[in-house]
Amino acid sequence: MDNFFREAGRDRSRPKPPTGPPPPWSLGRAAAANGEIVLGPPLATDEMIPA
Repeated sequence: MDNFFREAGRDRSRPKPPTGPPPPWSLGRAAAANGEIVLGPPLATDEMIPA
């Protein structure tokens, strides 16, 4: 999973940057490179996963 985030441009060993989450295109590219699937856009900070 760390490779996924690094590929998307975020190193999880560093504090979160104030720019927000990685853009969807970056997540898609990182997912393809690491054998992952992006199921949808990231949730906003006040959203929860539907039950």
